Amino acid sequence: MDARIITWVFFTIFSTPSSATLMQFYASHFNVEADKNYQDLSLTVDGISVSISAYTINNDGNGTIFELDRVSGDELGVYVADGYIGVKSSGGDGPNIDSGSIASDPDEGLLFEFDQTVSFDFIDFDSFTKGAQDAFNLTVDGVNQLLDINADQLASNVQSVSGDFGEYTFRGISGTRFLIWGDEGKDDFRIDRIEVTAAPSIVAAATPATVPEPSILLLMGSGLIGLILFRDEKPIVKSST
Repeated sequence: MDARIITWVFFTIFSTPSSATLMQFYASHFNVEADKNYQDLSLTVDGISVSISAYTINNDGNGTIFELDRVSGDELGVYVADGYIGVKSSGGDGPNIDSGSIASDPDEGLLFEFDQTVSFDFIDFDSFTKGAQDAFNLTVDGVNQLLDINADQLASNVQSVSGDFGEYTFRGISGTRFLIWGDEGKDDFRIDRIEVTAAPSIVAAATPATVPEPSILLLMGSGLIGLILFRDEKPIVKSST
Protein backbone atom coordinates (compact mmCIF):
# COMPACT_ATOMS: atom_id res chain seq x y z
CA MET A 1 0.00 0.00 0.00
CA ASP A 2 1.19 3.49 -0.80
CA ALA A 3 2.04 5.02 2.56
CA ARG A 4 1.26 8.68 1.91
CA ILE A 5 1.51 11.43 4.47
CA ILE A 6 -0.03 14.87 4.92
CA THR A 7 2.24 17.81 5.74
CA TRP A 8 0.89 20.37 8.20
CA VAL A 9 2.53 23.78 8.61
CA PHE A 10 2.57 25.49 11.99
CA PHE A 11 3.37 29.21 12.25
CA THR A 12 5.29 30.90 15.04
CA ILE A 13 4.55 34.62 15.31
CA PHE A 14 7.26 36.96 16.58
CA SER A 15 8.18 40.63 16.16
CA THR A 16 11.36 41.96 14.61
CA PRO A 17 12.76 45.02 16.46
CA SER A 18 13.51 48.12 14.37
CA SER A 19 16.46 50.48 14.65
CA ALA A 20 16.13 54.23 15.03
CA THR A 21 15.97 56.39 11.90
CA LEU A 22 17.55 59.85 11.92
CA MET A 23 15.95 62.48 9.67
CA GLN A 24 18.05 65.60 9.12
CA PHE A 25 16.48 68.61 7.48
CA TYR A 26 18.85 69.88 4.80
CA ALA A 27 17.46 71.30 1.58
CA SER A 28 19.52 68.77 -0.38
CA HIS A 29 17.80 65.91 1.47
CA PHE A 30 14.46 67.15 0.15
CA ASN A 31 15.91 67.78 -3.34
CA VAL A 32 14.82 71.43 -3.19
CA GLU A 33 16.49 74.83 -3.12
CA ALA A 34 17.47 76.26 0.25
CA ASP A 35 16.05 79.43 1.80
CA LYS A 36 12.66 79.04 0.14
CA ASN A 37 9.12 78.13 1.18
CA TYR A 38 7.16 75.08 0.06
CA GLN A 39 3.58 73.92 0.51
CA ASP A 40 4.94 70.63 1.77
CA LEU A 41 8.15 68.62 1.85
CA SER A 42 8.63 64.86 1.56
CA LEU A 43 11.47 62.71 2.79
CA THR A 44 12.16 58.96 2.89
CA VAL A 45 14.88 57.46 5.09
CA ASP A 46 15.37 53.75 5.86
CA GLY A 47 12.01 52.91 4.28
CA ILE A 48 10.10 55.44 6.42
CA SER A 49 8.40 58.27 4.52
CA VAL A 50 7.21 61.54 6.01
CA SER A 51 5.33 64.51 4.57
CA ILE A 52 5.84 67.85 6.32
CA SER A 53 3.41 70.78 6.07
CA ALA A 54 2.96 74.12 7.85
CA TYR A 55 -0.07 75.13 9.94
CA THR A 56 -1.39 78.02 11.95
CA ILE A 57 -3.07 77.16 15.23
CA ASN A 58 -5.66 78.79 17.43
CA ASN A 59 -6.11 77.40 20.94
CA ASP A 60 -7.99 78.31 24.09
CA GLY A 61 -4.86 79.28 26.00
CA ASN A 62 -4.73 75.95 27.80
CA GLY A 63 -3.53 73.93 24.83
CA THR A 64 -6.89 72.84 23.40
CA ILE A 65 -6.79 73.45 19.64
CA PHE A 66 -10.06 74.73 18.19
CA GLU A 67 -8.77 75.82 14.78
CA LEU A 68 -6.01 74.35 12.60
CA ASP A 69 -5.37 75.89 9.17
CA ARG A 70 -2.84 74.76 6.61
CA VAL A 71 -0.56 77.53 5.40
CA SER A 72 -0.84 78.15 1.66
CA GLY A 73 0.01 80.90 -0.77
CA ASP A 74 2.95 82.22 -2.74
CA GLU A 75 6.21 82.19 -0.81
CA LEU A 76 4.46 80.76 2.26
CA GLY A 77 4.53 77.35 3.91
CA VAL A 78 7.42 75.21 5.15
CA TYR A 79 10.62 77.22 5.14
CA VAL A 80 13.70 75.11 4.46
CA ALA A 81 17.28 76.23 4.92
CA ASP A 82 20.48 74.25 4.74
CA GLY A 83 20.07 72.47 8.05
CA TYR A 84 16.66 73.35 9.51
CA ILE A 85 12.96 73.85 8.73
CA GLY A 86 10.47 76.42 9.98
CA VAL A 87 7.20 78.15 9.06
CA LYS A 88 6.44 81.29 7.13
CA SER A 89 2.70 81.96 7.48
CA SER A 90 2.42 85.55 6.21
CA GLY A 91 4.30 88.09 4.13
CA GLY A 92 5.92 89.78 7.12
CA ASP A 93 6.59 86.60 9.04
CA GLY A 94 10.07 85.24 9.67
CA PRO A 95 11.17 81.64 9.01
CA ASN A 96 10.87 80.40 12.59
CA ILE A 97 8.03 78.45 14.19
CA ASP A 98 6.73 81.25 16.35
CA SER A 99 3.74 81.98 18.51
CA GLY A 100 1.56 85.03 18.20
CA SER A 101 -0.39 87.08 20.70
CA ILE A 102 -2.95 88.60 18.31
CA ALA A 103 -5.31 87.21 15.66
CA SER A 104 -3.19 88.55 12.79
CA ASP A 105 -0.14 86.68 14.13
CA PRO A 106 -1.36 83.17 14.99
CA ASP A 107 0.61 80.36 16.58
CA GLU A 108 2.54 78.20 14.11
CA GLY A 109 3.50 74.56 13.84
CA LEU A 110 4.81 71.82 11.59
CA LEU A 111 2.85 68.63 10.97
CA PHE A 112 4.84 65.45 10.32
CA GLU A 113 2.69 62.77 8.66
CA PHE A 114 4.30 59.33 8.41
CA ASP A 115 3.31 56.48 6.12
CA GLN A 116 3.40 54.05 9.06
CA THR A 117 3.19 54.02 12.83
CA VAL A 118 6.43 55.22 14.42
CA SER A 119 7.64 56.05 17.89
CA PHE A 120 8.86 59.62 18.27
CA ASP A 121 12.25 59.30 19.94
CA PHE A 122 14.24 62.52 19.64
CA ILE A 123 14.13 66.12 18.44
CA ASP A 124 16.83 68.76 17.99
CA PHE A 125 15.64 72.37 17.90
CA ASP A 126 17.53 75.34 16.51
CA SER A 127 17.24 78.84 18.00
CA PHE A 128 15.57 77.28 21.06
CA THR A 129 17.02 79.20 23.99
CA LYS A 130 16.85 79.17 27.75
CA GLY A 131 17.08 82.95 27.93
CA ALA A 132 13.91 83.35 25.89
CA GLN A 133 12.25 80.49 27.79
CA ASP A 134 11.18 78.88 24.54
CA ALA A 135 8.86 75.88 24.94
CA PHE A 136 7.18 73.48 22.54
CA ASN A 137 3.93 71.53 22.31
CA LEU A 138 3.45 68.08 20.80
CA THR A 139 0.09 66.85 19.54
CA VAL A 140 -0.08 63.23 18.31
CA ASP A 141 -2.93 62.01 16.09
CA GLY A 142 -5.06 64.93 17.26
CA VAL A 143 -4.39 64.43 20.98
CA ASN A 144 -2.14 66.72 23.03
CA GLN A 145 0.72 64.72 24.51
CA LEU A 146 3.05 67.47 25.73
CA LEU A 147 2.41 71.14 26.50
CA ASP A 148 4.90 73.94 27.19
CA ILE A 149 7.96 71.68 27.38
CA ASN A 150 11.55 72.82 27.82
CA ALA A 151 14.51 71.76 29.96
CA ASP A 152 13.03 73.55 32.96
CA GLN A 153 9.52 72.13 32.46
CA LEU A 154 9.70 68.44 31.63
CA ALA A 155 7.19 65.59 31.72
CA SER A 156 7.64 61.97 32.80
CA ASN A 157 8.05 60.77 29.21
CA VAL A 158 10.45 63.45 27.97
CA GLN A 159 14.01 64.26 28.96
CA SER A 160 16.40 67.00 27.88
CA VAL A 161 19.80 66.02 26.54
CA SER A 162 22.41 67.04 29.07
CA GLY A 163 24.11 70.29 28.21
CA ASP A 164 21.77 71.24 25.37
CA PHE A 165 18.58 73.22 25.98
CA GLY A 166 17.29 72.40 22.48
CA GLU A 167 17.57 68.58 22.38
CA TYR A 168 14.99 66.20 23.83
CA THR A 169 14.34 62.45 23.96
CA PHE A 170 10.91 60.85 24.33
CA ARG A 171 9.54 57.58 25.65
CA GLY A 172 6.26 55.85 24.82
CA ILE A 173 5.02 58.39 22.25
CA SER A 174 3.89 56.81 18.98
CA GLY A 175 1.49 57.47 16.12
CA THR A 176 1.43 58.66 12.50
CA ARG A 177 0.73 62.42 12.77
CA PHE A 178 2.91 64.65 14.97
CA LEU A 179 2.22 68.37 15.26
CA ILE A 180 5.02 70.40 16.86
CA TRP A 181 3.93 73.95 17.67
CA GLY A 182 4.51 77.02 19.79
CA ASP A 183 2.12 79.26 21.73
CA GLU A 184 1.88 81.94 24.45
CA GLY A 185 3.36 84.68 22.27
CA LYS A 186 7.01 83.99 23.13
CA ASP A 187 8.05 80.69 21.55
CA ASP A 188 10.32 81.09 18.55
CA PHE A 189 12.35 78.16 17.17
CA ARG A 190 13.25 75.92 14.22
CA ILE A 191 13.76 72.16 13.86
CA ASP A 192 17.09 70.67 12.80
CA ARG A 193 16.41 66.93 12.99
CA ILE A 194 14.23 64.24 14.49
CA GLU A 195 14.66 60.54 15.21
CA VAL A 196 11.88 57.96 14.92
CA THR A 197 11.58 54.18 15.08
CA ALA A 198 9.20 52.12 12.98
CA ALA A 199 6.78 49.87 14.85
CA PRO A 200 8.12 46.30 15.15
CA SER A 201 7.25 44.15 12.14
CA ILE A 202 5.37 40.89 12.62
CA VAL A 203 7.00 37.81 11.11
CA ALA A 204 5.47 34.35 10.78
CA ALA A 205 7.93 31.44 10.74
CA ALA A 206 6.67 28.22 9.17
CA THR A 207 7.46 24.89 10.86
CA PRO A 208 6.42 21.84 8.82
CA ALA A 209 5.26 18.65 10.53
CA THR A 210 4.24 15.37 8.92
CA VAL A 211 1.08 13.53 9.93
CA PRO A 212 -0.15 10.22 8.43
CA GLU A 213 -3.05 10.40 5.99
CA PRO A 214 -6.49 9.69 7.60
CA SER A 215 -6.89 6.34 5.74
CA ILE A 216 -3.59 5.14 7.19
CA LEU A 217 -4.69 6.22 10.66
CA LEU A 218 -7.92 4.23 10.18
CA LEU A 219 -5.97 1.13 9.15
CA MET A 220 -3.65 1.43 12.12
CA GLY A 221 -6.61 1.85 14.46
CA SER A 222 -8.35 -1.24 13.07
CA GLY A 223 -5.19 -3.29 13.62
CA LEU A 224 -4.94 -2.19 17.24
CA ILE A 225 -8.59 -3.12 17.89
CA GLY A 226 -8.01 -6.55 16.35
CA LEU A 227 -5.05 -7.19 18.63
CA ILE A 228 -7.06 -6.23 21.68
CA LEU A 229 -9.94 -8.53 20.73
CA PHE A 230 -7.55 -11.40 20.03
CA ARG A 231 -5.90 -11.01 23.42
CA ASP A 232 -9.18 -10.93 25.29
CA GLU A 233 -10.73 -13.95 23.49
CA LYS A 234 -11.09 -16.94 25.82
CA PRO A 235 -10.29 -20.45 24.49
CA ILE A 236 -13.22 -22.82 24.01
CA VAL A 237 -12.74 -26.18 25.79
CA LYS A 238 -14.63 -29.15 24.33
CA SER A 239 -15.97 -31.71 26.75
CA SER A 240 -14.89 -35.30 26.12
CA THR A 241 -17.54 -37.89 25.60
